[in-house]
Amino acid sequence: MTDNKNSGAQDNKIFYGWVIVIASFFSVAIMMGLVFSFGVFLKPLQEHFLWSRASISITTSINWTTLGLFSLLFGFLSDRVGIRKVAYTGGVIFGAGLLLTSQVEELWQLYITFGVMTGVGMGAFYVPLNSLAAKWFDKKRGIAVATVSSGSGLGVLIFSPFSRFLIDTVGFRWAYVVLGLIVLGVVLPLSRLLRNAPGDTTENNAGDGFQSGTVEVKQEVSSSFKTPAFWGLTLTHFLCCTAHSGPIYHLVAFATDSGIPKMTAATIFGVMGISNFL
Repeated sequence: MTDNKNSGAQDNKIFYGWVIVIASFFSVAIMMGLVFSFGVFLKPLQEHFLWSRASISITTSINWTTLGLFSLLFGFLSDRVGIRKVAYTGGVIFGAGLLLTSQVEELWQLYITFGVMTGVGMGAFYVPLNSLAAKWFDKKRGIAVATVSSGSGLGVLIFSPFSRFLIDTVGFRWAYVVLGLIVLGVVLPLSRLLRNAPGDTTENNAGDGFQSGTVEVKQEVSSSFKTPAFWGLTLTHFLCCTAHSGPIYHLVAFATDSGIPKMTAATIFGVMGISNFL
């Protein structure tokens, strides 16, 4: 089996798998960049509502927990109804979550709009799109998946200082409106470019000339739960995220508490993103 899994792709100059990678890269960059940019909003939210940083930070715990749970659900659905429908649905929910975050007045509302809604929306992208890239490639699979994953680093680099600029210019409420419109105006069109890899039995592949066949995949998924490698990777990823997800959202607030200018603090956060990208 080669990279050119679609028999019709031989007539194209560009293998469609790379279209998948590019669309996934920019989608992940926008979505993950906006998830992590919550750290830039932490202190403005505290100063406006007089909520404690601890109570505001619960939002990120809800966000990541929701993301993890719905990644499982959307991974399941992407194999059955198609990645295009899953991503489009996730983009709508994520964008709506940001728009509604601009209107919050109570802490519980923030938990729902940013904590739950953006977590649900992101669940339709990060894990499913990495899996999608892997399915499209046999050769160069590593670079394809790495490219999609690295989008989060570029997103942090761009949206951390951009969010600070918006907050300084129009305030945190209108900043969330602008960011929500970016998701709806960019991520949703990118979702239209997504399609499941040849061999997936999904509705959105109907008529594309792809061959169906999922028995082998199901057997591999079932057996993977019995392997030490699977649980080793799971535990490693869990410990990694546990270590960074708490402190990372407090970096910008801590930097400004220490006398570093607000835009500089946001840019420092962005530099962490480009390090991840590399």
